[in-house]
Amino acid sequence: MILSFRHRTKKSLEPSRLFFSDSPSRIIVRPVFLFFLCMVATGALLWPGLPGSFLLDDNANLGGLSAIKKDPSIYSWASFLVEGRSGPGGRSLSLLTFALQYASWPELPVDFKLFNLLLHLFNGLLAFGLITILGRLSGWSEFWSRGLALLAPAIWMLHPIQVSSVFYVVQRMTLLSGTFVLVGILVYLKGREWMLAEGEHATSRQNRGLFLCGGAIVVGGLLAALAKENGALLPLFILVVETTLLRHRPWPERFKGWRMAGLHGPWILMCLYLAATWNHLAGHYASRPYSVGERLMTEGRIVTEYLRQILLPRINSLGLFHDDYPISHGLTQPVSTLWSLLFLLSLAGAALWLRRTQGWISFGILWFFTGHLLESTFLPLELYFEHRNYLPLLGITFIVAGSLLQVYRHAQNLRTKRLTLLLGGVIMVPLGFLSREESLLWGQPFRQALVWAEENPGSMRALLNWGNVLYSVDLVDNAQELLDRYSVIHPEDPSAQLVKLKVRCDHPDQPIVIDDTFIREVTRKQDGNKATITGILEYTLIAFEQKRCPSIPPERYLELLLGFLDNPSFGGPITKSSLHLLTGRVYAILGNLNAAMEQFDRSQEYDLRLDTCLQQVRWLLSAGLIDDARAYLDKARKIHSKNFIVNLLRDREIKRYDDAFASLAEQKRNPTEKK
Repeated sequence: MILSFRHRTKKSLEPSRLFFSDSPSRIIVRPVFLFFLCMVATGALLWPGLPGSFLLDDNANLGGLSAIKKDPSIYSWASFLVEGRSGPGGRSLSLLTFALQYASWPELPVDFKLFNLLLHLFNGLLAFGLITILGRLSGWSEFWSRGLALLAPAIWMLHPIQVSSVFYVVQRMTLLSGTFVLVGILVYLKGREWMLAEGEHATSRQNRGLFLCGGAIVVGGLLAALAKENGALLPLFILVVETTLLRHRPWPERFKGWRMAGLHGPWILMCLYLAATWNHLAGHYASRPYSVGERLMTEGRIVTEYLRQILLPRINSLGLFHDDYPISHGLTQPVSTLWSLLFLLSLAGAALWLRRTQGWISFGILWFFTGHLLESTFLPLELYFEHRNYLPLLGITFIVAGSLLQVYRHAQNLRTKRLTLLLGGVIMVPLGFLSREESLLWGQPFRQALVWAEENPGSMRALLNWGNVLYSVDLVDNAQELLDRYSVIHPEDPSAQLVKLKVRCDHPDQPIVIDDTFIREVTRKQDGNKATITGILEYTLIAFEQKRCPSIPPERYLELLLGFLDNPSFGGPITKSSLHLLTGRVYAILGNLNAAMEQFDRSQEYDLRLDTCLQQVRWLLSAGLIDDARAYLDKARKIHSKNFIVNLLRDREIKRYDDAFASLAEQKRNPTEKK
């Protein structure tokens, strides 16, 4: 039975019909109550993952919470919110949610993970609401609308590939961006409902609908992007909805121009922005072991692998570390590259071909591809992360749920219907089992590190993670053996050998020699993840600055950095900037401020940063070079940000130095006056 738009809207507003039918002859459990049970079940299955630890980028992104904990002033909060460097947009909304939990840092990762879990369940509820309202707008039958609204989000919440998005703390950025995308689409769809109004007050209602649609695209997209940059895909998700499921729903004639601008303007602007900034983006490829062409070919295989993991998940291939994923160097190197690209092109073609006849299939495929447009295409990001499927997964679960409902609806006899229900159970039960097993692994850091190291023997990050766990329990010899084995397998990657610096600092009794041979051997190597390498080097430098590494002479560490700077393989603006900064800091430790200034200047040629300028001002002031310090302060004054909060903090810092200069000038005029 096809229900009319008005009738279903009226029913949905009746509070007495929220959970159970008001018919005295039967009791029918309402979909929202069933979905609530699905949320509870998902929360229970994922609960064992809460006791886990912080991992990978968690410390780099959340370390600033220590400053808030030490001094919870408005300036420390503002500094944390605007200093995010995990993405070009700063992700300040996500950082705000972390800042609200500063009291739990770093002792209670469980608090951060619990927030993520609740946010994930809330996103499931939003997905339920989104598909429900889509059912009203599309004129689906009650069976189809309720079935999809229940099944698709339930599978999406429960799928084991979502576990890493929930318990990898810093991926709250992905979850929160998904929240704003889903809310934005819900508001947009409500506006579309109002546009269908008829009768006496239709014009006024349609105008409010247009306002809601526009606000959803602009405000929703902005908030989603401030949580994580791929939230900017919100308008494209809406375009997918409009061109598939709502293709037959009209717009008021007077809004046709607004429709074109609202649906097509955002992606055109996005393309223009990416084209205008391409030279800057392309420069980051110098720090990657692949070209843009190789990345596109490799991502074809990876997206195909994502689909396999979604449809046929295996627990021993899930996890956080995939930095050992082999790169495609040609369409037939390996040959799976060609087959993967042909498969994905065929899938996209099928989605376009089915758009008019089977819109629900077209919607699911195009939704999945849209969610991967930024992170799984040409941008110079790392290759493989499971959390990139967080929102795209909803498109695939929509197709799976729709297929089950189609089979059930067209079943000719009771036996076939029962087999369909059994098939649904066959899908949900293994997903629940795998999600619970994966959550148990995330809740046991020692076992998790061991399993990931065994499953990913070529992953430097997996081995470093396992090595850090071994070091934490003083199993230093086992950790050394692990890293030596990696160096044999990957002779051109210096990462494992560089960890010896960290070991020597933390365990001075270890017989590790940092001599000319070691430095020459390490700095000539060509491969390795540059971000991982500079991260290891910075960890050791912090130990030097805090006087926690007396067993390694700073001069040796300086030779190591200069060797990497001479290695042409360590190119790229980000890598070069980081290496020059580290080198400058070592010169400062050695008391050579002239050399430190020179290295900081060279770093600024690649990446102009306010904190670097202000450090140079401090050095010059300490050396009594007032005029030079003023010149560098003027340089800092010219560093502008699009974020007004950043500019306010910059002006506050600069004013402090202006006051210091004024005080020095006053002392010079009145040398005998007491201050």
